[in-house]
This record gives sequence, C-alpha cells and structure tokens, in this order.
Amino acid sequence: MPRENLNDLSLENDAINEYSEKYRDGTGFTNIYERDEQKTKTSGRNIKLNEFEELLLQLGLTKLNAVYSGYGNFKEKCMNTNVYKVNNAVIYCDYDDHLVKNIWIDGFRFNSESEYVTTMVNSLYEVGERWNLILNDWNLSETIDLQSKEEIQKYISEK
Repeated sequence: MPRENLNDLSLENDAINEYSEKYRDGTGFTNIYERDEQKTKTSGRNIKLNEFEELLLQLGLTKLNAVYSGYGNFKEKCMNTNVYKVNNAVIYCDYDDHLVKNIWIDGFRFNSESEYVTTMVNSLYEVGERWNLILNDWNLSETIDLQSKEEIQKYISEK
C-alpha cells in the first residue's frame, strides 16, 4: 500500500486488535471486523504492469501462467491477475489497462531457512523503494516498512 496510509493503517491495526479481543470466544470469533478502504490506493501510483513484471523477473522471480481462485471443488481462472513466485512465496497483482491496481503477497513468512531469503527480501524491498509502498499484514495487524531490509528480513524470518 502507499506509504501515505501509514498513520491510518496504524489506527486500523489497533482497532482490529481491540475488536478481536472483544469478540474472541476461545476457539474463534463471534463477529467479523470490516476494514475501511485506504485513502490512498495502490492504483494511484500508476505502476505500469510491464515495469512491475520486469523488476520482479530481474530479481529472480518466475511468472506463473495462470491464477485460480475458488473453494471446495469449485475454481475459476482469475482474469487480469498475475502471480510471480520464488520458492513458496508469491507476489500477486491485479491490473486494469496495463496498470497495477493492487498488490498482495503470500508465503513470505517463516522462511528463515530458505535458500531464497535474499531474493524474497530484495523483491519486497525493491517494490517498496521504487513505488514508495509499505506492507500491511492483516493477519498480524502489523505494518512492515518495505524500505527497510531489516524489517523485511525480520518479517520473513518470523518463526
């Protein structure tokens, strides 16, 4: 997400944590928290899809041919969504008119033993540095500065 959202994300993460404590029942939650939209959207960065892809490929990620979503026995191909992979870590982006709308990741945490840690750190760092982005992990309610290799390393190495 754009760095301009940093203060709002901090408030949102605190609200999520408070809400979670209030509605935790020991095995799960009794209510669902609905996040607010961010004021500054990634799409506002006007990130050209070809530049985003070129950067990730140069850093050693591989582009996968297709992305699917679904549940149970149902799955469908995601249109206008690309995925780039290194080991078990992936960076997704959806796009419109050859401009990136959103970026999200999966599989980056718990990789301290991976031989690909350097590639993972560098890919997140370069994306953050080039487009002034930060990462918010909604599961942790935590923001990671993508212009700090130390923060990214700590995030990836979490056990």
